[in-house]
This record gives sequence, C-alpha cells and structure tokens, in this order.
Amino acid sequence: MIVGLVGVGTMGSRMATRLLDAGHALCLHDIRPEALEPFVARGAVAAGSAREVADRAEVVLSSLPRPETVADAILGPEGVLAGTAVRTTIDLSTIGADAAREIHAAAVARGLRALDAPVSGGPRGAEQGTLCIMAAGSREAFDEHRDLLEALGSELVFLGPDPGQGQTMKVLNNMVCASTLAATLEAMVLGAKAGLDADAMLRVLQVSSGRNFHTEDKIGRNVLPGTFDYGFQLGLMLKDVGLCLALADELGVPMPSSEAVRGLYEEAVRRSGETADITRLIAPLEEWAGAEVRSARRG
Repeated sequence: MIVGLVGVGTMGSRMATRLLDAGHALCLHDIRPEALEPFVARGAVAAGSAREVADRAEVVLSSLPRPETVADAILGPEGVLAGTAVRTTIDLSTIGADAAREIHAAAVARGLRALDAPVSGGPRGAEQGTLCIMAAGSREAFDEHRDLLEALGSELVFLGPDPGQGQTMKVLNNMVCASTLAATLEAMVLGAKAGLDADAMLRVLQVSSGRNFHTEDKIGRNVLPGTFDYGFQLGLMLKDVGLCLALADELGVPMPSSEAVRGLYEEAVRRSGETADITRLIAPLEEWAGAEVRSARRG
C-alpha cells in the first residue's frame, strides 16, 4: 500500500523519514519542490499536488501549519478529497475543532473515512517517533492504520468518534504548554534580575516542583545557550492559543490567565515576527526587566 503525505516542513519532513525507515512506500507533496528531493533520493515519489498524492495513495496524511492551508490541501479542487485512490485521510495538523468537523463531513459525503489526529512532542518527538497522537473520528481507520501511526508516535490515544475531539484536546494541551513556558521564563528572568545563576536555577527547577517540559528540554538547549532554535514558530503557538480561547468563548468558559498569556505571545510576535522561534518569547520579558537569562558556560 502506498502512503501519501502532504506537507514536509518542520514536522512533516521528520515524519516522512520515520515512514521511510519503517519501510512504507511514500508519495509526497509540498509547495516547495526542493523539500521533496531528499525523500525522492530514498525512493519516495514526488507529486505535483495533494490531489495527485490521493490519486496514488489509499491513505493520505497531512501535516500543515494553518487551518486555511489544510482546508485548501484537503477540500480544494486540487485537494486530497478529489483524488481517485484515497480511502482514508488522516490530518496531523492543529486546525481547531470546527475545521476538523468540516473535513470529516466532506470526507464522509464522498464515502471516505477521516481521522482528526493532531500530534504533540515537537520536532524532537517527530524525529524520534515519540509523538503523542490524539485521534478522533473513524475508529475503523484508527485501528486499521495503527501500524502507520506507531511509526510516528509512541502514545496513540483515541478520544472518540466525534470529529474535532482530537483538535479540542490538542488546543487544550498547547494552551497549557504556552502558559507553562511563559510562567517559567518569567520566573527565570526575575531570578536573573535578582542575581541568580541561570544554570543553577534550571538545575533546581529540574529537581523540584517547578519541573516541566520546558525545563526538561528547550530552556537548557535553546534559551540558556542563546541559540533560540527549538524549531517551532512563535506565530504558530499564538495561533494555537487563539484556537483554544475561541473554543472557550464559544462554550462560555472564562480563561483569564490564558488571556494574559495570549497578550505576551502577541507582544513577542510584534517584536520578533511570526516566524521567530518560540524560545524568543523571552525577549520582551528580558527587555522589560533589564536582565538576561543565559548560561555562564555558553560559547
């Protein structure tokens, strides 16, 4: 069976490598033809459109950055649902519940199966195959393609048959992730201003109740050395925060601390740009405080 993949960016390129390593025959599309070259060199087939991928592959995965990009790639005239071979579409992007429901309805109308299956774990998780995949929609598709998903993730969670439930869980997760990063960076900037050593602060946080995903990974790797190269864009996290708060508004659930977090991400995007690394969130905090959080051992 040929597996299709639309989108070989930061996450998709690592997923493509995982799928090829697992022995899957792969057909790929990306708006940047040069991004396909390393995979074609390994035997994958390059396609000129998402529709062409779906003309070759029975199952098509997509990993794209924004809801409008996913909608065009799946629902558009040259999209996945216009293909002749596709039977199942699995979207691994973060697009929000409404968009996932729209895709599911369009797929079912064409007699196809759809899985709303966003992922968490970042570029390292995608590279190592340790992503958490939170899926909803067709249970039959989830069970049938478990081996495919297991090439990408070590935690597969089926959240239920209602389309959009995977997206709901993902935006909740990313809201917690965004908030935890903001709080951790705020605290470390305060500590630096008070004269604490950055490496010592991180060491204490790592063995204390303040430990979190960011102290375990990106702060030590990407903030303290001053490289700011974790691999996830500020603008994409701001998009995810917005999706969560839109859901909160829709359901009438107040999220005051999350609103404050959105404000910080908006300020960071204004200063550094949407494509800046997420670790650049520290920039406005450091400027406001007049303090810098860096390792004394850098360089």
